[in-house]
Amino acid sequence: IQLLHCLESSTAGGESILQDGFMAAKVLRNESPEHFEILSRQWINYRFQDSTTDLQSRVAMFEVNDLNEVIKVRFNNRSIDTIKLEPSRVKAFYAAYRHYAEIIEREDLQITFKLAAGELMMFDNTRVLHARKAYSDGGLRHLQGAYSDLDGLY
Repeated sequence: IQLLHCLESSTAGGESILQDGFMAAKVLRNESPEHFEILSRQWINYRFQDSTTDLQSRVAMFEVNDLNEVIKVRFNNRSIDTIKLEPSRVKAFYAAYRHYAEIIEREDLQITFKLAAGELMMFDNTRVLHARKAYSDGGLRHLQGAYSDLDGLY
């Protein structure tokens, strides 16, 4: 679970963009079952590293259950690590990756809004993808983020 608390927002721009990653995966499955299969079966490396932390995992972009239903999505260009695939799989992986990226950019599948000072948004970031629009240099913008595990929610 991710929480984003807007402490101050006097800049122009900076709207939040939310996308249902499960819906986007469903659209991908409908448009290209082959691309869906690649992103749900091909494990890739993810990594976040800073001066005090080094988090690594190797998982598929779409996690599916035994009924082939999507139960988690992972799409983060800041934490995807070097793609280490057999050469014969690279072209197909990137085609599937680009296709999913194009789907999540479709404005009709997005919700866009601006958090005001004092507002907080909370979402399951294994389902909901989030981004923001650019914001101006003028004014102040301060969002404080925090994470909680899903077990606490359940």
